[in-house]
Amino acid sequence: MQPARRSASRTACIVAASLGILGAAFCGEVAPRFVPPPDTPRDRIFNEAWLFHRGDVDGAEAVDFDDSGWRKLDLPHDWSVEPIPSASEPTPVLEAIPGEWRYTPGDSDAYAAPGFDDGGWKKITLPALIPDSKPGTYYWFRREIEIPKEMEGKDVVFNLGRIDDCDEFYVNGEKVGDTGVMPKNQPQGNCTPAYRETRRYTVPAHLLKPGKNLLAICVYNNKRTGAFLPPKADGEDRAVVAGPFSNQALGGTHSGFTVGGTGWYRKHFKVDAADAGKHFEILFGGIYMNSDVWINGRHLGFHPYGYTSIPYDLTPFIKPGGENVLAVRVRNEGITSRWYPGSGIFRNVWLTKTGPAHIRRWGVQILTPEADEKTAKVTLNTEVEGDRKDCTVSVQLIDGQGRTVSEGSAKVDSETTPLTLTVQKPDLWSVEHPSLYTAKVELLRGREVIDSVEEPFGIRTISYSVDKGFLLNGKPVDMWGGCLHHDNGILGSAAFDRAEYRKLEIMKRNGYNAVRASHNPMSDAFYDACDRLGLLVMDEGFDQWMVKKTPQDYGGDTFEKWHAKDVELWLRRTRNHPSIVIRSLGNEIGNREKSEDGLARVLADLKTEVAKWDPTRPVTGGTAQAFDRYKYLGLYDVKGYNYREDKIEENHKLYPDWNVICTESFPSGNAQLNTWNFVNDRPWVSGSFVWSAFEYIGESWSGQVTLNGEEPGWPSYAAACGLIDITGTPKGGQLFRNVINGTSNMEILVLEPPPAGRTYKNKPWSWPNEYPYWDWKGFEGQPMEVKVISRAPEVRLKLNGKVVGTGTTAKDRIANVFKVPYEPGELVAEGLKDGKVVCSKTLKTPGKPVAIRLTSDRSPITANRDDLAFVSVEVVDAGGEPVKAGRYKVRYKVEGAGTLEACGNGLHTDVYSFRNPEDGTTWHGRSLAVLRPDGTPGKIRLTVESDAFPPAHLTVPVEKQ
Repeated sequence: MQPARRSASRTACIVAASLGILGAAFCGEVAPRFVPPPDTPRDRIFNEAWLFHRGDVDGAEAVDFDDSGWRKLDLPHDWSVEPIPSASEPTPVLEAIPGEWRYTPGDSDAYAAPGFDDGGWKKITLPALIPDSKPGTYYWFRREIEIPKEMEGKDVVFNLGRIDDCDEFYVNGEKVGDTGVMPKNQPQGNCTPAYRETRRYTVPAHLLKPGKNLLAICVYNNKRTGAFLPPKADGEDRAVVAGPFSNQALGGTHSGFTVGGTGWYRKHFKVDAADAGKHFEILFGGIYMNSDVWINGRHLGFHPYGYTSIPYDLTPFIKPGGENVLAVRVRNEGITSRWYPGSGIFRNVWLTKTGPAHIRRWGVQILTPEADEKTAKVTLNTEVEGDRKDCTVSVQLIDGQGRTVSEGSAKVDSETTPLTLTVQKPDLWSVEHPSLYTAKVELLRGREVIDSVEEPFGIRTISYSVDKGFLLNGKPVDMWGGCLHHDNGILGSAAFDRAEYRKLEIMKRNGYNAVRASHNPMSDAFYDACDRLGLLVMDEGFDQWMVKKTPQDYGGDTFEKWHAKDVELWLRRTRNHPSIVIRSLGNEIGNREKSEDGLARVLADLKTEVAKWDPTRPVTGGTAQAFDRYKYLGLYDVKGYNYREDKIEENHKLYPDWNVICTESFPSGNAQLNTWNFVNDRPWVSGSFVWSAFEYIGESWSGQVTLNGEEPGWPSYAAACGLIDITGTPKGGQLFRNVINGTSNMEILVLEPPPAGRTYKNKPWSWPNEYPYWDWKGFEGQPMEVKVISRAPEVRLKLNGKVVGTGTTAKDRIANVFKVPYEPGELVAEGLKDGKVVCSKTLKTPGKPVAIRLTSDRSPITANRDDLAFVSVEVVDAGGEPVKAGRYKVRYKVEGAGTLEACGNGLHTDVYSFRNPEDGTTWHGRSLAVLRPDGTPGKIRLTVESDAFPPAHLTVPVEKQ
C-alpha cells in the first residue's frame, strides 16, 4: 500500500485532532475588503450612465434613435433579477393537447423529426392516462396542429396542461422546452418529477409555420401510471408573478422561474478632439448572451457566448470632438442554460485609449518556469500591435512592498518580444501566503514611452504526480474545494467587484482552499480575489460541446463555430493568474454523445487550441457517465470524475499512471467525510470539489428537502444543494464540513420537527433541515434529534447540566445523533480525549425577541459604484443574543449617499422582489440588505422597520475612493 500524502494544513488538522488540540486547518481570519476594478487613463472603467430598455425595439442601433424614455443605470446589470414588467399585449394561448395523437413507448431522437413516419404508432385521445404505462419508461406522442390565422406571425403559448411525470416539447423538430428532469438528462440518472406543474411553453414565431405544424412530446413516467392530466380547478392554474419570478416562466426550475428575453443598452459619450489618431477599444467583461454591438450605427460584431470577455476596435468609426453612441442588443431567448444565467451586460466595461502602436489587449504573458526559495526565472512575452519601428520593451518587476526586484529590456523586432528576468529570494505564491508581484511593461520608441501596462502575477510552480498528486512549489497540496456558479445570490448575476470578493472571502473563511469555476469563465474580479486570498482555481470553459443540454444553449452548431475564438478569449484574459492551476474543458461531456471517436476528436481539437494560448496548465473535464470511454477520458492530462469514487478505484487498477481529481462530490450525509478520507488516502487523487459551495439561483429541483407527497418546483427559485445559503450564511452541511477540515472544533445541529403527521423526504444533494439553535417553543417534552459533530475521540451532550448522551467518533464517523426531549436552557456538547475536555460548543435558548440589530460587513465603504455594504439584519433578545425561531415582516428605508441594491433572506421558496423594500421577511432570525454607494462621499443611512419591533438604524460612512 502506498503511503498517504497530505498537505501541510491537512496534516495539521488530523494530527492536532488526534492530540486533542483542535484548531483551524486552512485559514485564520479573512478580513473583508474591497479591491476596485482597474481604472486608468489608458483603460477607463466605462460603467456609468448607460440607458436601458427591456424588450426589443426596431432601429435602436441608429445614432438618432430617441432613447429619452429609457432608464438610466450604471453597470454591471442583470435584468432577470428585476421585477417582471407588465405585458402591454398578452401572448396568445393555444390549448394544444385535446384531440387525437399517435404514441409509442421507447425513446429516440428521430421521433421529434417532422419527416419521421409514425404511421405504425397507436392512437390515443388526450388528455388521458397512458394505457398500460410502466414505471421508468419513456413514451413519445406526435400530432399535427394548425395555427389559427389570428396567431400567425406571433409568439404563441402552448398550454399542455399537466403531465405525469417529466416531458420535453418539440415544435417542427426543434426543442422548445422541458419540465422536470428525466434520467437521460441528469448525469447520475436521477429523475425529478414535475407532475403537479402546468406546462406552458412559449413558442417563438419563427418556429411556427402557416397551416400545419408538427408537435412532438417525449414523456418519462417515473412511478405509477403516466398521464396527461386534466386541467386544474378554476383559479389553481392562474399565472403568479412575484418580483422577478413567474410560475409560468419558460425556464422553469432551470432558470429558477425567472425570465430572460431581449434588452437594449445605449451609451452617449464624447472623445476629445485632441485624441484624433488614437486607437480606441471597448471591452465588455461579459454579456449574457447573443449580443450585437454598434458604434455610431456601424455594426461591430455578434457574440453568442455569455461568459467570455469581448473586445471591439472602435477606431475606424469613433468621432473625436463629437458625440458617439454605443448600442448593444442582448438576446436571452428561450431556455439557454441549465441554471440561472441572468441577462444583460452583467460585468464591467472598459474603454481603452492608446497610440497607434501599442501593447495588445492581454498582450503580456508571464511565465514562471523555474522558482524556489532562492531564485526564480520570470519570462514575459509581450505582443505589440502597430508600427514597431525603433521600439523596445522595458520591464520592471515590483514586489508587494513596491520595490523593484528585477528589470530589463528587449528590442521589438517581431509581433511577440520575449524577455526573461531573474528574481532573487522570491516570495512564492501559495495558499497560505498569496504573495503577488506587478510587472510594469513599457513600450518605448527611442526614449519616449508610448504605451504602458501593469500586470499582476505570482511566482509559483505547479505539477501533478501519480505519487504525490498536485504539487504547488514542489509541495503536495490536496485541493479541498467547492464548485461555484457565477451568480451573486440576491444580486443576480451582476458581477460587482465587492460581491465577487465577498463570496470567496466566505469560502476561505470556511476552510476551502480551492474553487471550481462552474461551468464557465468567471469575471476578472473573481480571479483577482482568488489570487489575493490564496484560493486554487479549477477554471472551466464550457458546459456543453456538440450536444445541447437545453434547447437554446451554446452547444451544438454554436459551439462548433465559436469554441476556438472563445478558448482564445478565455485563456488570453486569464493566463497570468497564479491561482489558476488547472483548466477544465467541459462538464459532464460524453453522457449523450454516441461516438467516442467524435468525442475524442473534439477534445483533441480543444487541447490544440488551449496549447496556443496557455501551455503551462494541465487540462481536465468533469466526467459523469463516460467512465468507460477510455480513449476519450485518457486524453485528459488529469482525469476528472463527478461523484463516482468507485469508478476512480476501478479505473486506477486499469490505468495506474492516471492523475485523477474529483471534479464534483456530494454534499449530503456522511459523503463529505467519505470524500475527504478517500482523497487523503490516495496519492493519485489531487483533490475534490463539493457540489456546491454556495446555493445559486436556478436548478431549483436540486438539493430540496420536501415533505412527503411534495415534489420540487414552484415556488423554489434556488438550488438548495449549496452548503452556504443564498445570502452567504453557512448551512448545516457547511458546519459539518468545517469540522472535517478543522476550521471548527465542534458543532451542534438540531433537526427541525416536520409538521404533525408529515415526514421529510431528502432529495439528491440535500442536507437535512438542521439548524444550530436551541429554541423550539411548542415542542416542550418532545424528543428532538440533536447531531453533535466533532473529531474528538469521545463526545458528551448535556442539557441544563445533565448528561443526556455520550458517544465516540472514528475516522469515518464524526457525528453522533441523540434524541433529547426539548426543554429551554443550555445545550452543551463536549469533546473529550483521555477523559479530558478538549473542546465544547454551547447552544442557549434566547430570551423573547425585542429588537433588530444591523451590522455591516464593512464600515466605512468607498464611493466606488462597484463597492457594496452587506448588512446583516438580525432579530435579537434583550441581551443581544440572536433569536432564530419565528419569521417577521421587515421594511427597508435607505437615505443619503447610496441606494438599496437588494434585500432578501436564505429561504429560497420565499418568492418576492429583491428590489421591494416594503415586503421583506426574516428567516431563521435574519435577512440581508445590500447597499450600493451612489458615487459620492457621505453617509448611507439604513432603517429597518417591523410591526413587531422598534425601528433599527445603521449609518455606513462612504469615503472618497
